[in-house]
Amino acid sequence: MKARITRDVTLNVLTGAIALAAVGSLANDRLRPMLAERGRLDPGEAVETPILLRRIMRSDTVGVIGADPTLVVVFQSTCDVCERLSPTWQGLATAVGTRPIAVALEADSTAVSWLAANLPSAVGVSPLDLSAFLDRFRIRAVPTTILLAAGRLQMIRLGPLQSDDIARIHRAFGTAEARPRLNTIYP
Repeated sequence: MKARITRDVTLNVLTGAIALAAVGSLANDRLRPMLAERGRLDPGEAVETPILLRRIMRSDTVGVIGADPTLVVVFQSTCDVCERLSPTWQGLATAVGTRPIAVALEADSTAVSWLAANLPSAVGVSPLDLSAFLDRFRIRAVPTTILLAAGRLQMIRLGPLQSDDIARIHRAFGTAEARPRLNTIYP
């Protein structure tokens, strides 16, 4: 009789542990994506926390808020489309009077060489936490062009820019106050 009680208790404990593990796994599978989704930005949403970046070939950290219009470009030197898009990025930067923030997804030395040849006016940076940066902006490929203005994500475009994207960038910078247009970067 005692052996039967011990066996029943053991089976109940094991069954409970398996059920608890299943519920925990289900909750983890459902909650983790929901929590990660909270940090992601969609066009029109406010950039509530600074985007933390490290200047390439330097050890200082900068934060971008996007209160003033800020053009952010995400590139990789092995990307042919990035190279074809770089004259458009450079032309936009010149036309609106800004220095784009160029986010490199590779080693600093490779990024510096690519920027010098393709986008010399840009401020070269790399994300402090690459996966968090990519997830926050839902970046799945390069090139990606991001427009921040008025503390909000105004536009995010994967691949080549369309004419309405270019017009949107011009409008964002054209409506800024008449003062030197510097990106909102602070140490």
